[in-house]
Amino acid sequence: MQWLKAIIGFILITIVSSKPALAEKVSIAVGDWPPYLSEQLKHNGIIGHLLHDLFKEAGYELTLSFYPWSRAYSLAKIAKQDMTGVWMLKPEREEDFHYSDPVLNEQFVFFHLKSTQFDWQSLDDLTGLVMGGGSEYSYGPEFDQALSAGKITIERVPTKY
Repeated sequence: MQWLKAIIGFILITIVSSKPALAEKVSIAVGDWPPYLSEQLKHNGIIGHLLHDLFKEAGYELTLSFYPWSRAYSLAKIAKQDMTGVWMLKPEREEDFHYSDPVLNEQFVFFHLKSTQFDWQSLDDLTGLVMGGGSEYSYGPEFDQALSAGKITIERVPTKY
């Protein structure tokens, strides 16, 4: 009978000690950026899926909270969210946050009507055109610099209210 108690005790100790600890919860404030990130997409989009998998593998339970991009940044900055992502590396953002390794490499392109002649070789060719873009989006360092210098014009619209 003692041996039966010992075996049951051993089994109980094994079960209790092998039970995984509760995962630490992490919240990331993000904006809507289909197909990469979106509340409406399966797994919150391609990057959403990747982030969930990476954090789960590291032992964290991840919550993606969707906001307009500028609000996502601000909420992380005032610690209402643990972090924000996915942002392009910019020196002014390094004043507020540490950056991880890149999650995505991307290529910027223009969309225009087929009926509109559009041929450009440099950012100088965009002078006089009005382009549309998302609030708080960066389209790369060169584009951002030309925008700041007033060489190009972009009308920004929020992606989510």
